[in-house]
Parts: sequence; C-alpha cells; structure tokens
Amino acid sequence: MAFGSTRVMRTCGMMGEVVGYAAYIGKKNNTSPRGVYEKHLSELMNIIKD
Repeated sequence: MAFGSTRVMRTCGMMGEVVGYAAYIGKKNNTSPRGVYEKHLSELMNIIKD
C-alpha cells in the first residue's frame, strides 16, 4: 500500500508528456484537441515514437 502511488507516477508522467505534445500540435495547426485526434493523430504518434 505504501508504494501504490509510486507505481502510477511513471504512467502519469508519460500522460503529461503526451498531453504536452498534443497541445503543441494543436497550437501549431490552430485546431482543438478533437481536431488533433481527428486530423493529426498520425503526427502525434510519430512524435511519441521518436
């Protein structure tokens, strides 16, 4: 129980990183978060893989 929170820290950190990348793509392409998902998901996936 004591280490339960540390297991999620890596997951939350990665989620924050992806949200930051998505925000960058949204700003660059002047679109909403839904627009990033609908039109620029491949670009986001390429950034994450690198």
